[in-house]
Amino acid sequence: MSGIGLGVRLIQYHGTRNFEIIEKTEHVAGTWWLNSYPGCGCDVLSHFYSYSFALNPNWSEKFALQPEIRAYFDEVAAKYDIHSHVHFGHEVLSSSWDAAAGIWLVEIRDLKTSKVYYHRSKILISAVGALSIPKKCDLPGAESYQGHMFHTAEWDHSFDWKGKDVVVVGNGCSAT
Repeated sequence: MSGIGLGVRLIQYHGTRNFEIIEKTEHVAGTWWLNSYPGCGCDVLSHFYSYSFALNPNWSEKFALQPEIRAYFDEVAAKYDIHSHVHFGHEVLSSSWDAAAGIWLVEIRDLKTSKVYYHRSKILISAVGALSIPKKCDLPGAESYQGHMFHTAEWDHSFDWKGKDVVVVGNGCSAT
């Protein structure tokens, strides 16, 4: 989300398309792409959960659900051709500032090939979403649990819930 917003503002305010976005997944929309569990939605009124430059007066609900939010971000990215600036399936491993040269040295891994390469840039902006990085369960005994266990950002849509007792560990508001 922040990467899309930043890209659009670079285009709008500075007239530049000289930027790259490194994206670990295969899709834009960050948190709203990764978190797709049943009932996933926003706890902020939909009309406030829009970019100021791309207001959406047509939200279907006061508190939109994940598919509609993800579609909104997809539409904004497509309108401004943000996808052409994104390196999908790549992750930033590290970055360091070279004061003498006045540049950032960014270490990047291609997740498909495992190839590691370096990119130099004058400006580096972190737009890592906290809700897209799963926190592994660290409860005592979790490592020996025999049942099905996964994080909301790694939802298993193939799992059959019928007739099962389900326990949700954690907190957070979703679709108020």
